[in-house]
Amino acid sequence: MTNTMMKVIIFVLLLDISQTFVSACFIEKTIHVHITNDLPLDTTPLRLHCRSDDLGYQTLFDMLKATPTHHYWSVRDAGIYYYDPNEKRFIRKYIWKIVQARVL
Repeated sequence: MTNTMMKVIIFVLLLDISQTFVSACFIEKTIHVHITNDLPLDTTPLRLHCRSDDLGYQTLFDMLKATPTHHYWSVRDAGIYYYDPNEKRFIRKYIWKIVQARVL
């Protein structure tokens, strides 16, 4: 086998290995975020904005269970809660003061 042929084979092998490495580094993992509006009816409407891909404001609801790719949040008058699958309950993460809706 000639020296040039050996270099070509090594180059092709390195190229193949590098492609495998690059594809393994950039495996896309979809993460779903579920947010439930549990605020009292007389409060300011809940508005959400997603920065990822600039999806804009969304009306979201639905909560079932949490998994590594599904994250569940509940917006309540005492704050924002996340679902902890180990505890099997919602735990308050953020505290806030509720602003009552104004009638115009």
